[in-house]
Amino acid sequence: MQYKLAELIDVEKTEVILGRIIDAFGASAGIIDLEGNVIVAVRWRKICTDFHRKNQVSRKRCIVSTTKLANEVAPGGSFSVFKCLNGLTGASSPIVIEGEHLGNAFICQFLTEKPDTDFFTGQADEHEFDKSSYLSALSELPIIGRGALPSLLPLITSIAEAIASVGLRQLRQMEVEKELHRVRDKLQLQNAELKASEEELRAQNEKLYLSRNELLRAKQEWERTFDAVPDLIAILDPQHRIVRANREMARRIGLETEQCAGLLCHECVHDSSSAPAICPHQLTLLDGREHIAEVHEPHLGGHFLVSTTALRDERGDIVGTVHVARDITGRKRMEEELRKSRDELEARVEERTAELGKAVARLELSNQELQEFAFVASHDLQEPLRKIHSFCDLVMRSNLDRVDEKGVDYLTRMQQAAKRMQRFLKDLLNYSRVSTQPEPFQPVDIKEVATEAAELFEHKLSKIGGKIEMAEMPVIQADPGQMIRLFQNLIGNAVKYASTEKLHIRIYSEQQKSLCRIFVEDNGIGFDERYLDRIFSPFQRLHGRSEYSGTGMGLAICRKIAERHLGSITAKSAPGKGSTFIVTLPVKQ
Repeated sequence: MQYKLAELIDVEKTEVILGRIIDAFGASAGIIDLEGNVIVAVRWRKICTDFHRKNQVSRKRCIVSTTKLANEVAPGGSFSVFKCLNGLTGASSPIVIEGEHLGNAFICQFLTEKPDTDFFTGQADEHEFDKSSYLSALSELPIIGRGALPSLLPLITSIAEAIASVGLRQLRQMEVEKELHRVRDKLQLQNAELKASEEELRAQNEKLYLSRNELLRAKQEWERTFDAVPDLIAILDPQHRIVRANREMARRIGLETEQCAGLLCHECVHDSSSAPAICPHQLTLLDGREHIAEVHEPHLGGHFLVSTTALRDERGDIVGTVHVARDITGRKRMEEELRKSRDELEARVEERTAELGKAVARLELSNQELQEFAFVASHDLQEPLRKIHSFCDLVMRSNLDRVDEKGVDYLTRMQQAAKRMQRFLKDLLNYSRVSTQPEPFQPVDIKEVATEAAELFEHKLSKIGGKIEMAEMPVIQADPGQMIRLFQNLIGNAVKYASTEKLHIRIYSEQQKSLCRIFVEDNGIGFDERYLDRIFSPFQRLHGRSEYSGTGMGLAICRKIAERHLGSITAKSAPGKGSTFIVTLPVKQ
């Protein structure tokens, strides 16, 4: 049978009926299927629900007993009585529906005679049951004599079979109704599909009618387009015969379009008895691919870019080609003119490049001579200045009684001018040495060289209560001596232009891919950014000599050092807001 017992039994109704019957006998009843699943359970006793089924050992004994009881019942038999391993009695009879054994009806949890108190007391000790509660539950069990079983079990079985049979009939009735609904729905769907098919057929007929008109219009449009194209177009068959030519093709060969059909292409186009070796039509017939060729065709009067594309039938066989020739005579003429112009331009570029190379060589030589001159001049002029300073000092010391106050003032001014000139020459010498006396690039720890440069200003910073805050910075490839000079000039600049506040200098960096940006930030007097380009030029000053000393070469040297390292320097500032100088250098040279 395709159904299981659980599908046929109305559990709620069965429990009500069995409850009324069982109440007369005081026993427990149930219905199980052949897999041992309990479908209906009525009036189960505490000794089983609260003790035997909760203890692992006694529960296992219950399952073994129930399974054995079920297996001993066979279709056609009346009933079977079995004493379970926990000391209770059960009886079962088969439930047979339409000749098939689907499960068993049973009564259980009763005794056939007065209980063996010693056995159940020992069982309570074994499983550590509460002895008083356990024996109380035992006393609730009914004692049913074996003579009552033959009448009770068949009654329960008959009720179960009757309810199951009713359930079977209901299920089958439902299946019949379901099948009727399915057939009805299928017929409705088929009717709808038939109606849709009729509508679709009507729409297709209308579409076919419209398609014929569209096809006619498309053919007319194609013919107009075919004749309107300025290129020379012809459809050729495998024997090189013209099947159709557009108006421009016919005009070039001196015929009307209808006169071209059937003519051999190589005769009317090339004025030849056979196709030329480079004929793209012939190549397309061989491999089925597009072929393009540039040809000069005197018979048609110019240069042409010819392309051929395979024309295939519905089976994919090549039945000819579409032959398109575009007149490129004007383009070829322009290309020739461009070639001549390019040749002339290349000759001029070569001539100009040679002249530029000579000019660069002269400029490099001049620049080198200028740097050497600056070095020699600044170096050699130091000695006369020292002598001027010394002689002024000697005159003042040895002839002080013969020199009046005005003469002393003149001599003092001469000495100060000589000192300023010495500082100018010293800075000029340092400026020229950036290019004339560089050291090889090597790994330089930026923080180390900045720290070494800062040591020069320790005494002055301690006097004014200033401080330098320095972050960790990377190692880059650089000239170590020039890096020290760079930081000396930037720190010295911050110290020189300190404000009334306690000087605070921050030196830090950030790395962006292959570049390192170094920041020297101060809280000094700042400057107007309108003068940003000016401050990095040699001998340029934003303040008078009486306000701040210096030659105006410090930042110029910084820029020359940065540029020598293929880097740059700039600054951000505002009056009274301090300044931040930003040096950008490659990490690797």
